[in-house]
Amino acid sequence: MRRDPSSSLWRNRNYVLLWLGSAVSITGSRASAVALPLLVLAVTGSPVQAGWVALAGVLPDLILYIPAGPYVDRWDWRRVMVLSELGRGVAVSVLVVTLITGTQNVAVFVVAAFVEGSLGVLYRLAERISVPSVVAADQMAPALAGNETRTHIAGLVGRSLGGFLFGLGRAFPFVVDALSFVFSFGTLMAMRTTTRRSDRAQRHVVREMSDGLRWLARNPFLLADTVITVGVGICVHALILTFAASAQRNGVSPFLIGVTLASPGVGGVIGGLVAAPLFGRFGFSLILAQIWIWTGALALPLLAVDVLPVMGALLITGFVGSIGNVAANTYLVQQTPAHMLGRVSSVALTALFVGNAAGPLLGGFLTERVGVDTAARVVFAGMLLVTVWATTVPAIRRPSAYLAPQANTT
Repeated sequence: MRRDPSSSLWRNRNYVLLWLGSAVSITGSRASAVALPLLVLAVTGSPVQAGWVALAGVLPDLILYIPAGPYVDRWDWRRVMVLSELGRGVAVSVLVVTLITGTQNVAVFVVAAFVEGSLGVLYRLAERISVPSVVAADQMAPALAGNETRTHIAGLVGRSLGGFLFGLGRAFPFVVDALSFVFSFGTLMAMRTTTRRSDRAQRHVVREMSDGLRWLARNPFLLADTVITVGVGICVHALILTFAASAQRNGVSPFLIGVTLASPGVGGVIGGLVAAPLFGRFGFSLILAQIWIWTGALALPLLAVDVLPVMGALLITGFVGSIGNVAANTYLVQQTPAHMLGRVSSVALTALFVGNAAGPLLGGFLTERVGVDTAARVVFAGMLLVTVWATTVPAIRRPSAYLAPQANTT
């Protein structure tokens, strides 16, 4: 009888420990990410200073992934994760101490946000590398689907928890975040697995970064998927900013705005739950279908940039995006040589955050210059352009035809 990979995955002790530790860690980080700008505003009353602190938290996602890739490829992935969680816990604990002692300082907030964000980059890269070591090859898609669902659930819970805890007391979200790192550290130490360290000769870091970039550039599917990731990120986040500006001007309640902006996370949770069986049935062909569904979803706000059309669009994009992420990440993990997985993953993750950062800038510019309705039309046209281009790329139309013998061995 053929074994069902998804049924045995949750009996895999190492995977469950990794999943639980990351879920709690992400929840704590999302809570403190929501609370930190609120804290700065409460302490200083300055939106500008709150913006600097928020920037310090997200800047590592834009600048550190690619240079971090070669190092994570060289190092023991579990050691990287353990030390990252310890360092993040210390950074947040310092912030808690300043709150308890009444010595709040914006410079401390900036440093704490940057340190936690930087170590988070290392943690996420190491976790990506860990998957082939923790699960069998036939469990890869279910494991990545489980991780996708976990990330969306933790994001939804963490953001809600951050605001709630901050209302109880300024230090509470950060205490919970510090404890989340302790829990994650404990789950990592409890794992029984053989971790790997690269046995290849170490070269100059810039050359190793270039190796990763060149390898991805020579893989037709991963190169096209990276371009798509940037394009979709720009379009979706431009729409979010356009909606937020329109809703605020039209007096939509903060609650409805929040519910609307949470809808991608809800869709992502549902998508993560069904991604593994869908991938088992349709394989990599899900990716092209996902792109066209994205485009159809972004047509909804053309009716009106209002709560229901935008909520529907974001719910759908979150749902199919989660499914597409599982397919694309399965391709990346299975096809990338193990000794290069950190570098190649770093390029893919950088593309994600570049799109997420550029989208709001474009949305704000369009909303201010041409108005809400025209901005929505431009966003849809951009998404349609990305989709038509993707459909012409042979590697996106037939990803399975570009599969090499499974490259990733541990």
